[in-house]
Amino acid sequence: MLVGRYLIKMHPGVLLGVWAGAGTSAPGLAAVREVAKSKIPTLGYGVTYAVGNVMLALLGLGDGRPDALTRDGTKVQYRAPLRPC
Repeated sequence: MLVGRYLIKMHPGVLLGVWAGAGTSAPGLAAVREVAKSKIPTLGYGVTYAVGNVMLALLGLGDGRPDALTRDGTKVQYRAPLRPC
């Protein structure tokens, strides 16, 4: 945040939008917009939100489950339990 503000000289509202987008937090953006009483934070949100979601998908961090290994070193494949209709 300090690098963006003082080194790159970005607007504080845009930086807060970038911060919310990087965390893929729509409620965070709504809170920043409400406090700022402006739509400026939305400018920084879009690209970082997209990049954040792509990174979550590529790195596999989105499911919240830790990776597990068997004794021979192979990964355990998680499957959602079947629910009766």
